[in-house]
Amino acid sequence: RIELFTLLCAGAITGGAVSIRGGELSLIAAEAAALGRAGLELSPTGGGIAVSAPPPLRGVSIATAAYPGFHTDNQPAFCALMATAQGESAIRETILDRRFAYVPELNRFGAGVSVEEGSFLCVNGRPGQIARIPGGRRLAGAEARASDIRGGAALLLAALAAEGKSRIGNVYQIERGYADLPGKIRALGGKVERLVDG
Repeated sequence: RIELFTLLCAGAITGGAVSIRGGELSLIAAEAAALGRAGLELSPTGGGIAVSAPPPLRGVSIATAAYPGFHTDNQPAFCALMATAQGESAIRETILDRRFAYVPELNRFGAGVSVEEGSFLCVNGRPGQIARIPGGRRLAGAEARASDIRGGAALLLAALAAEGKSRIGNVYQIERGYADLPGKIRALGGKVERLVDG
C-alpha cells in the first residue's frame, strides 16, 4: 500500500493520468479519501486503479493514524504533493516523532514547508509535530539527499514535478523500501536515471 500510494502521488504531482495494475483502493482508504478531497479522480479498473489529476489540486490537511488511518509512511509523499496544490495544508504526525527529517531537503526544491512542535504526544510517547505547507509552489530542480526511505521517495516526487534537472544522493535509503522505483517511474513516463555513484 505504501508503494501504491507513492506511484499514485507520482501521477498526481506531475498532473498525469496513470493506471496501476494490482492496486486496491481498500488498502489505502484514508489516503484515497484525502486524494479525492484534493481533487484527484480515482477509480478502480479491472485489474487495479486509475488516477487522473485535473489541475489545480486543492490543499488538504491530514493527521496520521494507525491502520486503517492515514499511514505515517505515506505522509512524506503527500507532503510533496501538497507543496504543489493550491491553498495551505498541514500534516499532523501522531505516530512517530521526528518523521519530518526530510523537510529541509524537500525545501531545497522550493516547497517552503515549516515544522512546528505540537501540543500532543505520538503513540510512542514522544512529542508530536505538525508540518505547515503553504502550497501553490512551482518547484525547481535541486540537489538533495535522502535521509530515509519515504522521505527519499518524496524528494523523487518533488524532482519529477520540478522545472530543471535534479540530483538525489544517498539513494540506497530509497532502495531499502522500493524495488526498482526508477524503472516504475520510467514506465509511467518520468525521466529518471539511477547513477552508479548515487
